Amino acid sequence: MRTNVCKVFYFLFNIAFFFLSLINIIYLFAIFGLINSVINLYGYKDNYFIYIIEFFISIVIFYFVTDLFKKTIFQSWIPAFFYTRLYLGVPLKADEALRVSFLFDGSLGGKWFPVLGVRDLDKKLRRAFLFQFANRMSSNQGWGYPFPELEEQVRRYEEAQGGGARARGSDEAPIKPSMNSELKSALAIFGFEEMPEDFEHVKKAYREKMAKFHPDKISEESPEIASHYEEIAKKINQSYSVLKNFAVKK
Repeated sequence: MRTNVCKVFYFLFNIAFFFLSLINIIYLFAIFGLINSVINLYGYKDNYFIYIIEFFISIVIFYFVTDLFKKTIFQSWIPAFFYTRLYLGVPLKADEALRVSFLFDGSLGGKWFPVLGVRDLDKKLRRAFLFQFANRMSSNQGWGYPFPELEEQVRRYEEAQGGGARARGSDEAPIKPSMNSELKSALAIFGFEEMPEDFEHVKKAYREKMAKFHPDKISEESPEIASHYEEIAKKINQSYSVLKNFAVKK
């Protein structure tokens, strides 16, 4: 059902494109007729050679005008731009819409990913979720990351967690808790810049985050999207554990 919604949206857009194509064909013949009239004004008689020249000139003019049309009015990012804004509630820029468009147009082996579950998330989370999912699906196809800046953030976060784990597993004397990179990354997951005095604030943020990735939320999603939800839930749990350990030591 969810996939059909996305397909219907793109189907309607393709119908609009079809009618625009018909208009372009009419436009081509209009150019041809105009050129023919101009040539006749100069006293040239119609023959096959004149028709060939007229048609060639018409094609050249048509090509440049339609190329300008595609670059200014009808660009490939437009369907994704309106779909994400109007249906998912994710206001994307033109270049961002272009980078996620492959999720919605069947480019992934004929699969469509409407990701309607994004609408159930907090507005602050929607963009990040959509971009991370796009990175994951693109990487699975061997296309690279459409949003490499997010992968860099994830890499720094994982390095911070790895560093913290090595420190906890070493034989060195316990170090007094401080605002290290692991802690900062965990706080950022829950929208904090520093550790709250009352840990109840962390618990509340944790419950709100996890509620958005509950299995009931993704029961109608594809396995790929469900797996992505699970990965995010795992990161939330890991971050919560970091903050909880820090609070205990503190």
